[in-house]
Order: sequence, then structure tokens, then C-alpha cells
Amino acid sequence: MTDWVRGLSSAVQLLLAVSITSAFTIGIAMAFAEPLHRFRSARLEGEDPDKHLELALAALLTTFAFISAFMLSQFWNGSIEARKAVVAESAAISAALAQVEILGPSAEPVGRAVVAYELNIEQDQWPAMRAGNAQLASEEYLTAAATLSAALGAAGANEDPGQWQTLSNSVDALINNGGDRIAATPSEAIVRLNSLIAILALLSLIIATALAPARRSVAFLGLLAMSTSVAILYSLLFQASNPFLSGALSYLPSLYPHIP
Repeated sequence: MTDWVRGLSSAVQLLLAVSITSAFTIGIAMAFAEPLHRFRSARLEGEDPDKHLELALAALLTTFAFISAFMLSQFWNGSIEARKAVVAESAAISAALAQVEILGPSAEPVGRAVVAYELNIEQDQWPAMRAGNAQLASEEYLTAAATLSAALGAAGANEDPGQWQTLSNSVDALINNGGDRIAATPSEAIVRLNSLIAILALLSLIIATALAPARRSVAFLGLLAMSTSVAILYSLLFQASNPFLSGALSYLPSLYPHIP
């Protein structure tokens, strides 16, 4: 899906998916279903011309349903883990900044590094995660985490380790939780599975249009209902496949309130 579509709200994406899918299905049915049905009937005299297509449609829809159900369960668990990581990371950032205030001027470089880390999440990591670019998000995270660790080490080099332990623990926690957040970004395998589901859905709709003339009285109504259902399910799958694309995790300022 292109970047401009990703920028649309979930409701608009759903409406767009339903409109395009329904128009595609009805258009195919009106243009090609009747000629194809006559061709099959002529080639398969003495047989049920719809038998093979009905079996193919049943197989495709069954495969579509099983893969979709499996992916939804995985996406649900992934969304929960992503939410936990973001909440824990935000809490660790709060704890680190609070500890900086306690330690005073000597810890200010660490405080600036923590704020810079948080800004990197907003400006560089989060857009990559929303786009499903796990590699870019990981690279940005590793760079920001290394910079923060270096700042912590440099500022605490001449300080009492006991006084810096709490701050060090908070920084370690936010970096670890950031890694968990990055791990929740969908991989290329998820993108390929989404593509497979889209292909299965389109093949099912095309076969259904070929069967439509045999059921002319309910053909268009049935195709419209099927295409709408497929579009809604695929749209939900697409949204659920990336926990940072929709829902609570799509709105960063509410999750990282320290961003100026």
C-alpha cells in the first residue's frame, strides 16, 4: 500500500477498500462472467460446468479463512506485546528524567540525551514502524540507543556509582523496552503473507463472478456481499498486522508525553 493510503484514517481506508473491491467484482461480473459461462458450458457438455469452479472456490475460501484466522491471532498477541513495550519504555523515560532532576547539573547531559532519544522515536523510528520498515526502524533505534549509552557513560565516569545506579537502571530499562518495541514492527514475512491473502481473495472473487450467471437472480447481490466481506476482513487484517498503524499506538504524543 502506498504512503498516501497509509496516511488516511482507518475508516477511510476501509471505505476505500470496500469501494474498490466491490467495483472490481461487479465490473468483472458484468464484463466477463456471461461469456465465460457460455464458453464453459459449451466445452463441458454433459457435465456440471460449475462443478470444478465450485470446488476451487471452496478450497480458496477455506485457505483464506484459515490463514486469516491464524494471522489475526498472531497480530492480536503482537499488538498486546507492542503496547506493553511502549508503556514500559515511556515509564522508564519518565523515571530517567526524574532521576536526572534529583542528581542535578552533573546529570544534565544524560537528560538531554534522553530527550534526544525520545525525539528520535517520534521523528525517525515511529514513521519507519508505521510504514512497516523494520530494518530502518531498527537502525535508527540502535543509533539512538548507542548515543544515549555513550552519554550516560561519559557523564557518570567521575561520579559515585551508587548515586548513578538508579539512573543507569532506568536508562537500561528504556533501551531494552525500546528493543521490544522495535521487535513488534512487522517483518517482510508479514508483508508477504498480506500479499498472499490479497491474491487468494482476488482469485475467490474472480471465480465467484464466473459462477454468477448460473445464479442470476441473486448474482450481483451475492457478489456485492462477498466482495464487501472480503474487503472488510482484508482491511482489518492490514490494520492489525502493524500495531503502530491504528488504534492507541498510532498516536505517539499520548504515549510519550515528554516530547516538547
